[in-house]
Amino acid sequence: MPQLWAEKLDFPLNTIDGRVIWETPLWIASGLLAVPLAWLFFCVGAGLFSCDRLLYRATLARTLVPLYASAMLVIIGSAPLFRMAEDYWFRRDTLNQFDPALPSWSRHEYRIAVQARKELREVMGYTR
Repeated sequence: MPQLWAEKLDFPLNTIDGRVIWETPLWIASGLLAVPLAWLFFCVGAGLFSCDRLLYRATLARTLVPLYASAMLVIIGSAPLFRMAEDYWFRRDTLNQFDPALPSWSRHEYRIAVQARKELREVMGYTR
């Protein structure tokens, strides 16, 4: 299924052990990580190199650097855990997985169509 969308949307694909690995979310995550890093460096630089309220800014910058660094490490460290949780719940979702044996995109859609057909036949008076 991802290959179909990749061909339509021209997304780059990589595969590892038959699993499709997308490069686009990696670049988006890198870009999102660059924003707080740039802001941190700007605040530290402004605190260290400005003349207005220099002691306050230097103290604040030196106090916040370990806090921001530890927050970034926690976020980076939790990313694999969130990925494992996503894989776990995606495998457990049986209703939205594609099944070639069914004449529908997903099992859930197939079950809804069967139930709607059954109810429509009851309303119309057809019984088997």
